[in-house]
Amino acid sequence: MRPSAIALSSLLAASVAPLAAAQPSADLRGFRASIDPGAGVYLEPAATPDTGEWSASLWASYAYRPIVLRDPASDAVRFDVIRHQFSADFAAGVGIARRLLVGLTLPVVLHQTGDAPMSDATRVLGDTWLPAQALGDLGLVGKFTLVQPTGGDLGGLAVALHERFTLPTGDEASFVGEGGVTNELRLLAEYRLIAFGAHVAAGLKLRAGEARFGCEATPASAAGDDPCPTVFGHELPFGLGLSLRPQILGIDPEGRATFFLEAHGHLPLSPIAPFENQEAAALELGLAARYALGDVSFLAGVETALAGGVGTAPLRAVLSVAWTPRVHDADKDGVPDDVDQCRELPEDRDGFQDDDGCPEGDNDEDGVFDDEDRCPTQKEDEDGVADEDGCPDP
Repeated sequence: MRPSAIALSSLLAASVAPLAAAQPSADLRGFRASIDPGAGVYLEPAATPDTGEWSASLWASYAYRPIVLRDPASDAVRFDVIRHQFSADFAAGVGIARRLLVGLTLPVVLHQTGDAPMSDATRVLGDTWLPAQALGDLGLVGKFTLVQPTGGDLGGLAVALHERFTLPTGDEASFVGEGGVTNELRLLAEYRLIAFGAHVAAGLKLRAGEARFGCEATPASAAGDDPCPTVFGHELPFGLGLSLRPQILGIDPEGRATFFLEAHGHLPLSPIAPFENQEAAALELGLAARYALGDVSFLAGVETALAGGVGTAPLRAVLSVAWTPRVHDADKDGVPDDVDQCRELPEDRDGFQDDDGCPEGDNDEDGVFDDEDRCPTQKEDEDGVADEDGCPDP
């Protein structure tokens, strides 16, 4: 596990003349905020909010050494392009027709630092200083649920399409601006069973143009070497993970928390083929937790790079606060969520403990379910006489 790097064969070669190249036109921040108030750092539910339900969230993220230059011979870090990066994202969305979520995201780099340009670094980065603050590309986001949860309130399989289209509003000199439009389409699939969830995402990201790192001078090109070993073009994003509501373990009686275990990244597609250059690929592993308090929810997460592509940091920390005005009766059983001990399962309203919000399948706990129990409030005596009817026998 190591920081992301730009492996440039000419980085420390004195024979290579300065190129005065500028930073590439690519968003290499390695993080994208979600407009869904139930999302983790990367994963998000396939289901969408109800019609007219809206949310707004503010995300804060910190990345340590997301972009560095390395000595190709020793693999040692010789230059921190970005050592510390603090950024914020504003995200908002609204549900439409119970299947569609639309919204926007706007990232801003609040502060970032790196090493001052040296003679070696200016060969690949130019002699400009890294801007401390920068505006990122505006994102237009949509999610369409193709398959609603097949198990209803219990969960089941759900499938959605997720679309992110970005406009070139970002600063291209700060590694947060693409310099052109991008389009990323992902297929989201999940399977939930009450408190557990398994999630998979895969898709395609298209860039209007290519961004190139480390173009070598003419002599290297003439020798037959690739003058631009790292090129950012079209990509294949992917992700998978698990979610858990610890309420089922008795840790969170009110069901306010959700834990996430996530792995995500991308592979290059064109002009670099998948698995051809690890600097154009990424793989990150993270843990996150979301906690809801009425209309407000908080998320905290941490990630690390398993494969060091450009923009993947050895340490990334994320905090988020979301405001989501809702009618607080998720299972619509008449018991408010703040006292409902089973927010995903509606109360059965049979006159027995109807205030806790949980259905009781066997009120008298005699082993005969209520829908077959002729005496649901009297325990079967299990004396070998008609024990299957649920009634004590005289």
